[in-house]
Amino acid sequence: MTTEQQFKQIFKANYSLVVNKINQILSDRAIAEDLAQDVFMQLYNTNWNEIENIPAWLRKSAAYASYNHIRSEKRESERIKKESTSIQETIASSEDQFLHKDEVSNVQAILETMDDRERNLLLMKYSGFSYKEVAHTLGITQTSIGKLLSRARNKFSDLYEQKRGGE
Repeated sequence: MTTEQQFKQIFKANYSLVVNKINQILSDRAIAEDLAQDVFMQLYNTNWNEIENIPAWLRKSAAYASYNHIRSEKRESERIKKESTSIQETIASSEDQFLHKDEVSNVQAILETMDDRERNLLLMKYSGFSYKEVAHTLGITQTSIGKLLSRARNKFSDLYEQKRGGE
C-alpha cells in the first residue's frame, strides 16, 4: 500500500472523529470542517508513520486547533474593537476641531460687528484683565465697567443667538 493510500485510509477512518471533536469545542460545524482539513494537512506534513496512536494525535491536534482558533478570534475581535474605538475617537476629534473652528469663526464675526469699545471691553475682560486695567486702557471710569460689560455681553449674546438662528 502506498503512502497516499495509507493517508486516505487514515483520513476516512478519522475525519468524523476530528470534526466532532472540534465541533464539540466550537459549536460551529463549518469551522470544524475547515479546521479538520488543517489538522489533516498538519498530519500529512508530519512524519505520521512514527506516531504511535494516530487517533489520539488527531484528537489532541483537533483540540489545539480549536483553542488556537478561539484565541485568534478573540485577538481579532479585540483588534477590531480597538481600531473601531480609535477611528471613532479620530472622527470625534476631527468633528470637534471643525466645530471649534466654526465656533471661533462665528465669535470673531460677531465681535467684528460690535463697536470698538464693546469688542475691546469683552476681549480684555475675558483675557483676564481686571476692571481697573480695562478702565485705564479704554479711558472710562472703573465704576462704569460693570454696566458697560453687562450691556456688551447682552449685545453679544443677542447677536450670537441671531446668527445661530439663521444657520
